[in-house]
Amino acid sequence: MSTDNRRCTRREFGRMFVIGAGALSLAPRFVKAQERPTGIDESIFVRSDELTLRALQNPGRRSLSFSNFAGTRDEWRDACKAKLAELIGYEAPSPGTATRLRKIKHAGVTIEAWLMTVGDTLSMPAYLLIPATGGNP
Repeated sequence: MSTDNRRCTRREFGRMFVIGAGALSLAPRFVKAQERPTGIDESIFVRSDELTLRALQNPGRRSLSFSNFAGTRDEWRDACKAKLAELIGYEAPSPGTATRLRKIKHAGVTIEAWLMTVGDTLSMPAYLLIPATGGNP
């Protein structure tokens, strides 16, 4: 695992997730093997028939419903995109840079390795495959 206890790689997280899921799947077997504590009167617990489980909420304003929208289809689509972006806190990313790192030829195909820098804390690899011209793929 990485030296910073607050961060781990995706691979490390995946391993932890699989190990944790396996342990949780075994947990009911161990709980069943143990005896339940006795001495508590189970009538103390609230039964489901004693609960009211109907949460009522007034319907929201449907201003972006297509049938209620007073504009064109394109205006409606733009308004919906803007509202969705506002609700999820989306900000358009600034343009990043791409740098070609390497270029090789293999079996008649040119392979270029690129590094795309998305921000100060994120870069991602990309590979461009260029077939030889004049041949069928």
